[in-house]
Amino acid sequence: MSLPRQVVPGREDMSTRRCSERRFFLKPDYETDNAYICCLVLAVQCTRVQLTFSASMAKHHHTGIRDPEGTFPVFTEHFHGLLARCP
Repeated sequence: MSLPRQVVPGREDMSTRRCSERRFFLKPDYETDNAYICCLVLAVQCTRVQLTFSASMAKHHHTGIRDPEGTFPVFTEHFHGLLARCP
């Protein structure tokens, strides 16, 4: 078992998440892109992280942030939870 990731304020981190069952849930259409952006913006506003980049593919996403307050785990929990609940 690996050690848990250290949460250090001011660090730059990258989050990568694969879709359930490696299916194409993040297909590139207007509704999915809009939901992805809305969930990302809400998570950034709630946790006050600074978004560096975000790339969404059909099966996974990559998101880079700068974390001045050490809220990276809260950001990923909030973002992935909101995105998973989108219809």
